[in-house]
Amino acid sequence: MRIVIPAGLLARLEGARERMPSLMSDTLLAAATLARGRIAEKAPVNTGALRSSFVASLRPGPNPAGIVATPLVYAPVMEYGRTAGSRMPPVGPIALWAQRVLGLTEEEAQEVAWPMARAIARRGTKPRRFFRGGVKAALPLIRAAFRVAARRVLRG
Repeated sequence: MRIVIPAGLLARLEGARERMPSLMSDTLLAAATLARGRIAEKAPVNTGALRSSFVASLRPGPNPAGIVATPLVYAPVMEYGRTAGSRMPPVGPIALWAQRVLGLTEEEAQEVAWPMARAIARRGTKPRRFFRGGVKAALPLIRAAFRVAARRVLRG
């Protein structure tokens, strides 16, 4: 069996190999940025710190990857929930939440924050799954971005 590749196609494929790393990196970063936006939209809001903390970046190297991350230590607790019987959450953020959401004075919020924190430690909290939901919401856009990138690589 003999396979003949037309010279024009062969030239386009050679050019594609040269363009691929740069285009792949750009597309991975774009995909991470799309996911970051959808994750932020779905993130729960108390002070807005979590929603504004997500960063999209590119991990370069032989196996590049688009990364979405947050430096906030409580983000996993919000995503996965708090297990019943685990340690008590900090009282300060709960008091702040009680002021804003329940309309309590600072003094009233301080009074209810401790029992609320104890109840959360005993009962746990439900997972919010904003990260997973955000990625899921971004997937159609991410797939489309990679389809466009594949066409650009082959077109030249």
